[in-house]
Amino acid sequence: MATPNSAAQFDTLGPAPVLIKSTLGTLFGYDIGSSDGSPAMVLFYDKATTPAYGTDTPLVRILLPPFGHTARTSATGIPFANGLYLIVATLHGTQQRNISGHVEFF
Repeated sequence: MATPNSAAQFDTLGPAPVLIKSTLGTLFGYDIGSSDGSPAMVLFYDKATTPAYGTDTPLVRILLPPFGHTARTSATGIPFANGLYLIVATLHGTQQRNISGHVEFF
């Protein structure tokens, strides 16, 4: 069983896609919170290039309630082949800013 050897911490995610890892790997977990009063969708993409919201298909979708928090860890993880990007969007498609998180990957 592989264990995570890298982590990324984000105090505030901006409106642009965030590159977490540029090569293949495994997403072992996340811990994401929102200080915003609107629900948000956190999207992870298995892409070698910057994903386009609404065009590319996410690897993982996480619904984050207003002022909410969600966390998940997995011993087996979710593999990605090309690289790992993250986008945060409101449920209406506009990008959100008041989201912070921690991601573990290998």
